[in-house]
Amino acid sequence: MERVFIIAELGINHGGKVELAEEMIRAAHRAGADAVKLQSFRATGLAHPREAADQVALFSSVELSPADHHHLKQVADELGIELLSTPFDVEMVGMLEELGVGRYKIASGDLTNHPLIRACAQTGKHLIISTGMGTLKEARRAGEVAREAGASQVTLLHCVSLYPTPPGEARLRRITRLAELGFEVGYSDHTIGIHACLAAVALGARVLEKHFCLDKERQQGPDIALSADPGELSALVRAVRELEEMLSAEPEQVSQAEQEVARIARRSLYFARDLPAGHELREEDLIPLRPAGGISPDRIGEVVGRQLIRPVKAGDRVSWEDLSG
Repeated sequence: MERVFIIAELGINHGGKVELAEEMIRAAHRAGADAVKLQSFRATGLAHPREAADQVALFSSVELSPADHHHLKQVADELGIELLSTPFDVEMVGMLEELGVGRYKIASGDLTNHPLIRACAQTGKHLIISTGMGTLKEARRAGEVAREAGASQVTLLHCVSLYPTPPGEARLRRITRLAELGFEVGYSDHTIGIHACLAAVALGARVLEKHFCLDKERQQGPDIALSADPGELSALVRAVRELEEMLSAEPEQVSQAEQEVARIARRSLYFARDLPAGHELREEDLIPLRPAGGISPDRIGEVVGRQLIRPVKAGDRVSWEDLSG
């Protein structure tokens, strides 16, 4: 089974404070995440200053500067954890290219923003596209646009754009529907806890994104309630790695270890009483007992009706050599 790529989404949980973002990256690395993700934007390039003034005010307060990005990329590189980002306009793509990120994430709100998808895909890098609020048709088209524009790989993430997402709204089976579109699939989680992520892996998700914070009491923001803290992220990583092992074996095979158990736990046919040579065997003459190694009880129909070649004792194991024709 391919290793699941686990992303700790910093989002705007850092509150625009680069020192806190650095601390979060270090904590995500200790928890075992494969990558940390930023959101790269200028508030004025994201929302209309009059028609979405409240959004402009919010995002202006949590922007990270290009210098902040550079510093955080250096921190991640030194730790050996990948840093990627969600650019919210084409200018940010250029900045992230200069930074040297290895892949891009497209936010659910930009599922139909084909110019931005093309700009990211033209870098030739891996695009991870969230599909929240979107139809399967929109998801397929976004993936096709990314492929056509030159993305080296495209992953579609199932996502529900509710913060937090109630369990009844999670719709995890959509992961299998996305896989039918012909793309790698993953899951961007907005539920509380880690259970939905584990179910997503079982359903085929190969990329997981989970919002991350250091302390739900200390940090503030719209995503804190649905974020994993360091303990939860560590538990998620451990559980996913265990799931990978559980899902790795071929489903039709019986393992060598289990075959050893079968020798002890399965049964062979034994004689239930002393019987003379020439006796025609009936079912009541036989008893299935552990261990295995002789004639399996599922072949009792091939034994009943045959005659004994020699006398046998109660408790002797039935052998084909004891039976006529």
